[in-house]
Amino acid sequence: MNFSFLKFFANKKRSNSNLESSEVYKAFHSLAKHSNLLIFRNAHIYHQSKKSIISLLIFDNFRGLYIFEQKTWSFKMLHNSNIERKKNIQQQENNLAFSSIQELLKEKYNDTTHKNLPPLFNFLIMNNLTVNEYEKLSTSLKTLLPQSNIIFSDNSQSEIFKKIQDVSYENPSLDSCKEVLSNLLIEYTIVNKENEVYFCTQEQRDFIDNKLQQVNNLQGPDKSGKTALLLLKAFKELLRDDTKTIIILTKTQQEKNIFQERLSNTIKHAMVECPVENINIVSSEEYMKLSTPIHADIFMCDDANLLTNEVLDTVNALQKTSQLLFVNAKKEKNIFTLKKYFATKERNILFHHGQQQAKALYLVQKLLKNNEAQDIIVVGEQKNIQMLQDDLKHFIPQDVVVFNKSAPCSSQDERQLFLCNYSNMREIFVKHAILLDIKSANIHELDYALQIASQDIHILYETESDNLKILKERYENTQK
Repeated sequence: MNFSFLKFFANKKRSNSNLESSEVYKAFHSLAKHSNLLIFRNAHIYHQSKKSIISLLIFDNFRGLYIFEQKTWSFKMLHNSNIERKKNIQQQENNLAFSSIQELLKEKYNDTTHKNLPPLFNFLIMNNLTVNEYEKLSTSLKTLLPQSNIIFSDNSQSEIFKKIQDVSYENPSLDSCKEVLSNLLIEYTIVNKENEVYFCTQEQRDFIDNKLQQVNNLQGPDKSGKTALLLLKAFKELLRDDTKTIIILTKTQQEKNIFQERLSNTIKHAMVECPVENINIVSSEEYMKLSTPIHADIFMCDDANLLTNEVLDTVNALQKTSQLLFVNAKKEKNIFTLKKYFATKERNILFHHGQQQAKALYLVQKLLKNNEAQDIIVVGEQKNIQMLQDDLKHFIPQDVVVFNKSAPCSSQDERQLFLCNYSNMREIFVKHAILLDIKSANIHELDYALQIASQDIHILYETESDNLKILKERYENTQK
């Protein structure tokens, strides 16, 4: 049943009824824990210049989408009123405008996927009306407000569940949750550099929805999606208030380029009008060289644990009026922790003791017997990887290059064997990695380096060190 546009004429009083604290809302959350429902309160739908807010949106991957609108209408209000159909009205307390929301959802999904939206069902939540009171309403009112599509204040959890299940039989061939929601709820959609889309997990959505304090700290391991969430958080803040200005600080110019590319991909996929120029992405080197300080309403800092104290002190001194959001800062204040990790853990982490240059030469030659050059990377201090480059030229036919920090890895020749230092390994993913200079490396950069290979990590060392001790405690039990 489609409520279409219904306008309610009566002496109206606003209620303080809160959807989140209502028994109906609690019932849905209880149902979601034991079923395949995904629940979104105040879901924002954006498309081009259009925007709509859905009080409650539920996705059932066997039936489709449910739109719920909550009204405070009581028996007295309805009994002494008239309801009639209207066209092209806006959502207000005294009307229902399900058709306009449906049209926006269908247009959004069709334009982004070139497919039809899965089935869409309307329900009305009436927290101030019981089933018995509904029965006493006029026939004309009940015709316009069918009982089967209303959740009453005294409906039990089982009755609510039965109502939403009765609208349709299960259909296992419906589009997946990822496909449907990542094309509708753009605030929760990660777009990577290959333009692949992923719908955020619950903990990621919780972070995006979390209200920013004066100082905020997002903590998470590498491959937890923290960098993507920083960008989505900026995107959401701008969608909510397009007058806001946002600065995102990155460690290197290469990371800045990656951020800009991913922001562009996100905006393109979202298909929404957004003042993207209000998001200023700068590298730490650029930031420190500015002759005039730049300010923003929100200042975000990626990988704060890898920045120098000088950079962090400058940020704190110049951005006192901004809301600050750090990723993995050492300060323990307003911490939001990501626990889920997305990279594969089925890897071999191998420790090799001996002269590292000789070991590296041997391992590169061995790996090249069964792998392509682009499947391998060697990470170490600049002087040592430069020396290794010279030595490898005499042992292997492949081109060997030191990674160019000014260009993304994906833009460089895939036939080449990559060598790079720890500060230039962002967004690099290979099958095999060889790590040098463990003793002198930054432990946070070592942690990141341990995530860039999907099959084998070879850790080379000549002497014992604190870093080596930490790595062995964490990973030596994974050695074959």
